[in-house]
Amino acid sequence: MYRHDLTIREVPESAVRRAAQEAAAQAAAEAERPTPPPVAAPGTDRGDGGPATPGGDARHVGVASDASGWGSAIARMRNPTARATLQDEPLTFSEMAGVEAVLVNLRVDALIEQLRAAGLVRAEAVDHSFQRLIRDRFLRDATPVVGEHAARRAARQLAGQ
Repeated sequence: MYRHDLTIREVPESAVRRAAQEAAAQAAAEAERPTPPPVAAPGTDRGDGGPATPGGDARHVGVASDASGWGSAIARMRNPTARATLQDEPLTFSEMAGVEAVLVNLRVDALIEQLRAAGLVRAEAVDHSFQRLIRDRFLRDATPVVGEHAARRAARQLAGQ
């Protein structure tokens, strides 16, 4: 095992170049940072040519955040025992697929319910068509969604009903 002791020195030319690069990067970062709009103090001119507002006018105060956050904060100020509302994390792919499946089922059930109430369809006819579609199209329609192996397993389970 070897140990190397190195002393690194910077030549004056590279020191000037490095300082210039750092200054340019800092200036670019400051230029990208947005400056907040000025807010007039109570009792002063609004800056838009309008009259001075005695005591301030809340209608002309700009807020750079979501209004629901402000509403939640005000509610917590009025009721200290109130809890902040937390943002839910987004649904996973499988959770979203499950939710969509339930919504489709509810929509189809509502449609069948309306058709039955109108006397346009019989329950037995819907069940017969459903079984035929499972037999004829289930594998083809389910394979791109869940994969061939899972689609075949599901088809076997459905056939056993």
